[in-house]
Amino acid sequence: MKTLINIVLVASWGMPVIVATTVFKWLFDTDYGVFNALLSRLPGVDMVGHNWFASGPQGLLVIMLLVVWGAVPFVVITLSAGLTQVPRNWRRPPASTAPAPGASSGTSPCPSSSRSS
Repeated sequence: MKTLINIVLVASWGMPVIVATTVFKWLFDTDYGVFNALLSRLPGVDMVGHNWFASGPQGLLVIMLLVVWGAVPFVVITLSAGLTQVPRNWRRPPASTAPAPGASSGTSPCPSSSRSS
């Protein structure tokens, strides 16, 4: 499953800007847009024929979605690559950080957190 997600992320990140813009233009098209059709299925919402690029804020929102859609796969791949370098025993906290039975309550599992008075 992880390999499939990585393939999808790389494909969407590597897609040329012109193709991505064309896809978004189709998604938000006034007459045949998928987004308008999906929103129109909600009760009380009539988005048939809505032009997303007629007003500045809505057009900016679509452009921001396009930029984020292109940037997120790169960020996810970078974070995933970074996390593969973290040793496995650092990924989970220890089972218990409480003092062992019989140990004095003044001891700490982390030597750097002990304070001297």
